[in-house]
Amino acid sequence: MPIRISPFVWCFLLLIAAIVLGAAIGAVSIPPLDVARMLLGKLPFVHLTPTWPETYETILFDIRLPRTLLILLAGAA
Repeated sequence: MPIRISPFVWCFLLLIAAIVLGAAIGAVSIPPLDVARMLLGKLPFVHLTPTWPETYETILFDIRLPRTLLILLAGAA
């Protein structure tokens, strides 16, 4: 019998993918895998060696991520 995954889990995974892709697309293209690594690197107890330029991190955390999260909140309202 195959394992059945809840629709809520699928929606959550799609939401995470949309956040990563929304933060990756812009005037300066940041690879989605680098976006995911930068986000995971900010979690406690996750230590990743940065292999991306420092400008990517500045663009992501100062410009794109706040914009993406604001759009997420506006869409949820």
